[in-house]
Amino acid sequence: MNAITAAANPLGCSAEEWSTRVDLAAAYRMQARYRLTDMADGYIAARVPGEPDAMLLRGYGDFPEIVRASRLYKRSLSRRPAVEKLDGPDYAAITMTQAILNARADLACVIHAHTKATMVIAGLQSAILPVSQAGIMFSGDRAVYLDFCYNVEEPEHCAQLAEVLVAPCKVIVLRNHGVIVCGSTVAEAIKLLYYFDQACALQVEMLKTGAPLALLEGPRVDEWRRLYWEDTSTVEMNGTREWRSILELLDRDEPDYRT
Repeated sequence: MNAITAAANPLGCSAEEWSTRVDLAAAYRMQARYRLTDMADGYIAARVPGEPDAMLLRGYGDFPEIVRASRLYKRSLSRRPAVEKLDGPDYAAITMTQAILNARADLACVIHAHTKATMVIAGLQSAILPVSQAGIMFSGDRAVYLDFCYNVEEPEHCAQLAEVLVAPCKVIVLRNHGVIVCGSTVAEAIKLLYYFDQACALQVEMLKTGAPLALLEGPRVDEWRRLYWEDTSTVEMNGTREWRSILELLDRDEPDYRT
């Protein structure tokens, strides 16, 4: 481990907050590696452990590729935010996260993304179909769909987010816009974003062929979907399997994320 990777907490915050900052910075960097970013738009936000009214997220002027743990902003989960523009986080990122995390105590991380594949699916009248393994995971009631809203930061839209995102669902497709993916941890959220984007991309590629889809149907699909989410006998779906390698890759190639 090099000197940058081993850098101590430069902010003097709690160990729990610093650990979350490092994980969140890692998630932003991996989002960029997977090409799941949209320049300065979109965000990843996470609760601060031990601080019920606090969350962390990047500044609106920072691309995910350059996010560092110390440059993340801490904001309230209850107070109405100010419009900060380039000096702080995106206003809508705060209000949307507030609505979701205050409604779902089981969630700790919220990602809002505009990937090409998710935007294509968001612009179609169909939903995610069980035509791939990732498609099985997010078909049925595992993703919900919300009609387009221009002012996503407004109270009415944020209230809708909280209303439709009913447990155990962790994905909202924003029609004609993008997607919100949540997790009980930062690791889970980034993994679910990766696989949801994969489900969308595979479905789009299949539709482009014009050939009939090998659509899986019937009660067995419901059982397979349940097993993907609930069977932890061999693989945990919460991202813990991948997270060690994610950090190792970043420590090798981009260790400044920890600073």
